[in-house]
Amino acid sequence: MTNTANFHAGSNAITLTNAAANNFGNLTLAGGTVSVTEDSATNWVGSSSAASLLLTSNGAVTQTAGATLAVTNTANFQAGSNAITLTNAAANNFGNLTLAGWRGVGDGGFGDELGWSSSGEPAADEQRGR
Repeated sequence: MTNTANFHAGSNAITLTNAAANNFGNLTLAGGTVSVTEDSATNWVGSSSAASLLLTSNGAVTQTAGATLAVTNTANFQAGSNAITLTNAAANNFGNLTLAGWRGVGDGGFGDELGWSSSGEPAADEQRGR
């Protein structure tokens, strides 16, 4: 897919885990328990929300200016050795956040209620919200 993939399931699950078949240009979604595995980079656009999110990307995870991500419970981003760059700090909110393979994260919801785990440490200038 070369444009935008939109998946809206209300409070129902979204399960897109066939990595070989999933290559979205841009992604926006709304659902309950969401699991997406993509065989390429993942770019978030528009407004996306989920009760919980597991994103496994075979490329960088990015977010366009103005895009928002809201995950009530755990948001788990897996990008291998690729960068995870979520920089809309004013609009991104995660209940708990797990990252693997990241370079920078901006989250307007950092605070005592936010769980934090990652594999590795960011560069000193990328330790926002900690």
